[in-house]
Amino acid sequence: MPEFVAELTKLFSDTTAVTLVQGAADRDSTQLIFSNLSATINEVETVVLTIISLMVIIIIMLISVMLIGDSKKLAAILKSLGYSDRDNALSFLAIYIPVIIIGLAIAVPLSIGILVAFQAAIFSGANIMILAGASWSYFLIATGAVLGVLLIAGFSGY
Repeated sequence: MPEFVAELTKLFSDTTAVTLVQGAADRDSTQLIFSNLSATINEVETVVLTIISLMVIIIIMLISVMLIGDSKKLAAILKSLGYSDRDNALSFLAIYIPVIIIGLAIAVPLSIGILVAFQAAIFSGANIMILAGASWSYFLIATGAVLGVLLIAGFSGY
């Protein structure tokens, strides 16, 4: 194709016909624009998610350390009131396990909804149809990461 355009350029020099023939390469420029747009969106998404993830980890660490300190005080008070260690452990499990389950029940649909909304906003603007999908492996990795942060905060609090 470029050889053909060069031949026409030699034949017609700088007339409007050359401009029309050179416009035939618009498909390549459109493809280049979409590939640059995709790369830019991926980079921005990665940076934003990294910043948000770091902020969430720091907030979780701070709140966990504060909760552990308060829990230690509460356990000491309950121990001084005569509760056994088993009763203390059961009372803490009765509080924290339902909170974790309810939190996961709210967070999973909410995060899938945010994923769908984000992809709809980005791809509807570029007129691209891509279906949103959430992999369970990503969910398990994220849950494991949060559990790891909580364990680190727990060990640093004691």
